[in-house]
Amino acid sequence: MDIPKEESAMRALSITLLAVLMGATFFALWSLLSTQPFGHDEAVYLAKARSWIDGSPANEFGVYRPIGMAAFGWFFLQFGDTESTVRIFGALFSALGIGIIFLFFKRLANVWAALAVAVVVATSTLFLREAPQFLNDIPSSILLIASMWIIFVHFLSAGKSNIIYLAAPVAALAFYLRYGVVMAFLVIAGVSYLVLLPRFLKKDGVDFTRLGKTVLLFAALLVPHILHSIVTTQSFFGILRLGEDIAGRKYLGEGLVTYLEWLPGQLGGWVLEGAAILGILATLVILFIPKLRRAHGALLWTGSIGLYTFFLTGLLVHAEARYVFFPLVLLAGTGILSIYYFFEQWSKMAAHAAMAIVVLGSLYAGSAHYRETELFYAGKETDVYRLAYLEAADALKADSGSNGCSLWAITTYRPALAWYSKCNTYSVTTKARFERDRAFNPEKKMYSIVLTKVSGGQLDAEIATEFGASLSEVFRSSNSGYRGDLIVYRIDEMMPSPTMIPNTLLSTTTATST
Repeated sequence: MDIPKEESAMRALSITLLAVLMGATFFALWSLLSTQPFGHDEAVYLAKARSWIDGSPANEFGVYRPIGMAAFGWFFLQFGDTESTVRIFGALFSALGIGIIFLFFKRLANVWAALAVAVVVATSTLFLREAPQFLNDIPSSILLIASMWIIFVHFLSAGKSNIIYLAAPVAALAFYLRYGVVMAFLVIAGVSYLVLLPRFLKKDGVDFTRLGKTVLLFAALLVPHILHSIVTTQSFFGILRLGEDIAGRKYLGEGLVTYLEWLPGQLGGWVLEGAAILGILATLVILFIPKLRRAHGALLWTGSIGLYTFFLTGLLVHAEARYVFFPLVLLAGTGILSIYYFFEQWSKMAAHAAMAIVVLGSLYAGSAHYRETELFYAGKETDVYRLAYLEAADALKADSGSNGCSLWAITTYRPALAWYSKCNTYSVTTKARFERDRAFNPEKKMYSIVLTKVSGGQLDAEIATEFGASLSEVFRSSNSGYRGDLIVYRIDEMMPSPTMIPNTLLSTTTATST
């Protein structure tokens, strides 16, 4: 069947815009790839990936950590272990993500609105700072949006499209990258039931067969996780509960309070946040006006998922901008599409002109965001605190020899030290725990990392005496930031403890990942 010329031209335009968006995004992120030392979460996943390759320690990879990022790390480590090489993962996945965002909103509206949404997201400070790193938040968010795209295409086909079969592996991959997406799954399912299902049932010849098979396939793909959870925690949901315990919030809703303080301007840039705020308002207006609710079901669906996910993330987890990338994209997209439909009441030309203004404004703001991001990464590369830890890791490798070492340190930089030194890492808690940990690797030399202005959570001279340990200094960095000197001690020998130390937990320093 011949395709009309106008439709053929639009397809060609869509393909061209898709290629340009993905290509430009990749090269922009590639130029931002940083040589800054790996941060907390990056080092956790990469140390686990390396352990599969050469058997090096990966103590910091707790059972609550998803295995997907380590699997991607294993793949990229085949090409090199430098910071910029491994972080190509983020540039590639994020470029693909901008393409998926474009395709999703094109299906919801049209090419021009989709282009505006994709450009607003790609030029935001949140995207530019987080995308070129080895982290799971943006990749898992992209896969969630891909799942929504698949669901919406299936909805439009009245259940007859086979594309729905892709939803199960895409959603499962998102889950194995970040267990926290379970909350988004529940929101997507709930809002889809309330908003899309009634409209779905009104279509001619609706078919639930493919959707049912997809649900079963998704459940089957989660079986390995369920079995792992039962074996390691004796609970069906044990691993997910462990992840919730690690959420780090001080009180219920701490993240939400912080996000509201950051708005507008400090969460992802003025354009993205302005569009997201407009998206919240548009969602509420559509929800309470029946005429708009009937006319804009897709916007209500997208905006509601974004709004509920944003609220629940802020309610249950401490604030990190990257945690709310998924809802911010949905809310910003809803806001931009509401602008399009508002101007479309007068003419399509006016709506297209509005989208052109959004794109040009985003590109203008994006140039400033790009320069800010360059400076941000340059500062990370010269940060004295991070560089001090690299020097400490080099000192550990030089002093311990080829057998590696056992290392006790505060929480914050244990993963990075594990990656750069290839040492086993342990926390400082009780004397009995200390003696148990050192017994795991008796052939390895033992060390302690101490920050002079930090109290608790580290094996300093006072605690060493209580534990019956003798320390000798092998390295000191006198320029390691506001936490004081960074000292590497070798634990040379064990002496009888002068007093009986109660087997109670010592104070530890709580720190968030950076």
